[in-house]
Amino acid sequence: SSNPPTMGRFRDSIVELGAELYRRFWEPVNATLAGLGVAPGAELLLLHHGATIALPFHVAWTGSCDDPEAIVEQWAIRTSPSLRLAQPSATSAAVARPRVGVVADPRRELDLEAIELYAAGRLGGDVLIAQDDEATAERLVEMLTTLDVVHVSVHGYHLQAQILLSFLEMADDRNFMLGELIQAIPIDGIHPWLVMLSACDSGVPRSATHADEALSFPTALLEAGANTVIGASWMADEGATALLAVRFYAELADGCSPAVALNRAQRWIRFATADELRVFTRGLRKAEDGPKEAASTLRLRFGESAPTERPYRHPFYWAALTVHGRTAT
Repeated sequence: SSNPPTMGRFRDSIVELGAELYRRFWEPVNATLAGLGVAPGAELLLLHHGATIALPFHVAWTGSCDDPEAIVEQWAIRTSPSLRLAQPSATSAAVARPRVGVVADPRRELDLEAIELYAAGRLGGDVLIAQDDEATAERLVEMLTTLDVVHVSVHGYHLQAQILLSFLEMADDRNFMLGELIQAIPIDGIHPWLVMLSACDSGVPRSATHADEALSFPTALLEAGANTVIGASWMADEGATALLAVRFYAELADGCSPAVALNRAQRWIRFATADELRVFTRGLRKAEDGPKEAASTLRLRFGESAPTERPYRHPFYWAALTVHGRTAT
């Protein structure tokens, strides 16, 4: 919910859960990895079992609340619902100049969406954009079956009790439900190297009553043949998501795996000061083909912040996105 008291409790719960995850899970895991000679900075694969699919292991932290050390400072984390879906596939190798498809919010209600569109276009290949009346479910399926990278920037809604009715808002006021997506793309019927779902709740699985069935948009796309899917674990902040997308795609273009690219983007935005973000958004605004209006809108949000304040230091902002999928090669 976007209700301030409810959102405040949710943000607090993320911090509390992060401390417990570090104590109960990461402390023994780190000790084991150290004993095996695994150096910090490696990319780790977390294979989920049962209800652990619902736990955001990457929000774990230790130290003081005022200056916590987050687990993302130690490891780049990738998750998978099964060992089978973690294995390399025919699409595991990155494409030098990928064909990119972007599905934009048909209602144009996302003020900063242009920044995400700009970010996806930095990968160097051809970019196809489905906007307004073209942002249909059919166009999304077509992109998933023909392109290398697909970025979906629309509204998303998660229905825990009826997971198959969870949906993405598409053109013509259509709710493209998870159940429809599963029917529209057969197993191994798509082969994108990367699918980015920046929609709110797009990565939340069914977990409360069916713990052993990790059903979600990411797992459905992995089953259908996608190599890597990035989804949101909760109601993502639009400003943080836009900036993460810019940094993520830049790291990806430099040759990082999706898990490492997102890890670097999250670490960057977590420590970025308001002054640094003002400079960064000014650069977006001045870029020749940059998202000038959206960048100006975002830059104004940092206007009242102290220069050294870190607007996105809370994990609610930087940790919403999670990497699901196969080993990159």
